Formats: sequence, C-alpha cells, structure tokens
Amino acid sequence: MITASPTLSVRDLSVSFGATGARLQALDRVSFDVARGEILALVGESGCGKSVTMMAILGLLPERVARIEAQRIQLGELDLRKATPKALRTVRGRRIGMIFQDPMTSLTPVHTVGFQIAEVMRAHQGLSRRAAQARALELLDLVRIPDPRRRLDAYPHELSGGMRQRVMIAIALACAPELLIADEPTTALDVTVQAQIMELIADLRREMGMSVVLITHDLGVVATTADRVAVMYAGRIVEEAPVADLFRNPSHGYTAGLIRSLPGGETERQTRLAEIPGNVPRFAAPPNACAFTERCAFALPGCATTRPPDEQISQAHRCACFNREAVAAALRDTPFVRAWV
Repeated sequence: MITASPTLSVRDLSVSFGATGARLQALDRVSFDVARGEILALVGESGCGKSVTMMAILGLLPERVARIEAQRIQLGELDLRKATPKALRTVRGRRIGMIFQDPMTSLTPVHTVGFQIAEVMRAHQGLSRRAAQARALELLDLVRIPDPRRRLDAYPHELSGGMRQRVMIAIALACAPELLIADEPTTALDVTVQAQIMELIADLRREMGMSVVLITHDLGVVATTADRVAVMYAGRIVEEAPVADLFRNPSHGYTAGLIRSLPGGETERQTRLAEIPGNVPRFAAPPNACAFTERCAFALPGCATTRPPDEQISQAHRCACFNREAVAAALRDTPFVRAWV
C-alpha cells in the first residue's frame, strides 16, 4: 500500500444493507490508497462491491438502509467519515469527480449539454452564466468532441454513446478535481470508442495531475491504462499490486480465474474462453472463510473453514490466499503471463 501522502486513503470500510432484521454484507473491511497522480483499477465481476465502495466514500448510499463503518476515509486533509451532508455536497463535483456507468440515464434529457456542464461550475465555483458557458465550451474541446460549439446546444439524445460519455467526463472534470472516479466508463461502447475514451482519461490524468479510480471488469483495459490494480471478490479486496507485478505473478485463485478467461489466458491455441464455475456467495450469509473456495481450482481443505489473512508478497503486492504459490506456478507458462515477464 501507498504510505506517502495519498490523495485518498481508505481503511476497513464495511457496508451492509437492510432496514430491519438480517442485513446483507456488501463490503467487508476494504482498505486501499490512491496515490497522487496514479490510476488505481478496481477489478471484479458484477456484484463484487466496486461501485458500492465508491458510493459509500461519496456518501451516496441511502442512509435509511445502508450502514457504513470505516476506520478511515481520508481525502487529503479531510476526514470524509465526519463530513456533514453539506460538506459532502461540496466535495462531490469539486474535489471528487465521478463518471457514472450509463451516460444516457445520468444526463438530464430536458437540458442541453452546455447547461449541464455549466451547472457544475455555477454551483461549486460561483461562475456567471456567461463564464460557465465559455468554460463548458473549453471542456467539450478538451474531451475532444468534434464541433464543440454546436454540441453545446445539443440534448443528450442527439449525441452518440461515445459523445455522451465524453460529456460525462467533461462534467466530472469541470472543477478540476483532485480525484476522478470512472465507473465502467466504456460500458456498451464499441471497441474503437472504448480505446479512445481510455486514452482520453489517461491523457487528462497526465495533463491535470489528478488521481483516478477506474472501476472495471476488463483486464485488457487495466493492462493498458492502470498503474495499480485491486482485485475484489464478494466485498473484499483479495489481491492488490502494481499492474505488471500482478500479471507477472498472479497469486489468488480468483485473479487466476479472471486471467484464464482472457484469450491466451490458458494456452497458445485456446479455442474456447475459460469460465469461472459456480456463483458468487449470498451476501445474506457471508462465509467466515475464503468466499471463493467453492469456485476455486486451487482450494485447500483449510480454505473452507478459515479466512486467509492479507499477506505482503512483496513491498507493493499483497494477497489473501493460502495457496498462492500454486496459483502463480500454474499460470507461469500461460501466454498472457509470459508476455509480462
């Protein structure tokens, strides 16, 4: 983990849901840091807790049913655990920008693109209508939308999926945040547009010096974009490392399953993509053991009865797995891993 003045530092974040009776445990003691200027990828299949983690940090979960506990949620000098709702509204949009998953449902259909971008700056920076509109035009140009002056007066339904995603990025960047959260920013986009969006985020990170949390289930995106990756499963971070370290030395059974499901993740002549068998455990009864045991090809007898602790494999690589040497050895000769060695 990063120790030198991170932009965001989270320790032992737990989230459960339920108004009465039994509660569903969505997150279980999640800890990570995001260094200044780095891209951290949160990786895992749908339902593992990636988006809930960020929504909890931003205070966007419904208070009536969500219980949030944490030892630390620190944004720079600000303790977000103790922040009032008014203070959190100031943080959201100004210090933390977020790109939500579906721009068609996140953008307001009855307002123009220019109005929606300008609204953020008028709310957080007190800009006049004219100044905010001028800055909105600059932002559309920054995110590389063709003919930005004409698009300023367009409505979301008049834009393509890729353009709507760029508008969401422009809104997230409007106040030059120190942290950008990108929640699956390439969902439902074709491959070419996906590559353009990820290249844009990486370029803006370098130009603006901001930190980025990239939520994704696509290891290909992680390989080309992120600096560090945290693998989540059933509400826990099971492995975390710099991208190159993780792909050279994958050490958790779930990480191995994700890599094996990629082209070249098993053999040179892989004709069928491998799949991870079984289902995610029920959140109503989280196991007091390794949650991945029943789906894991490397499970040991003790995995079903004891929860593996987080252990440091190297200075920057940690993993919660009893059989990590066998995992690493099994994947060492696969084309995907060899490409990183």
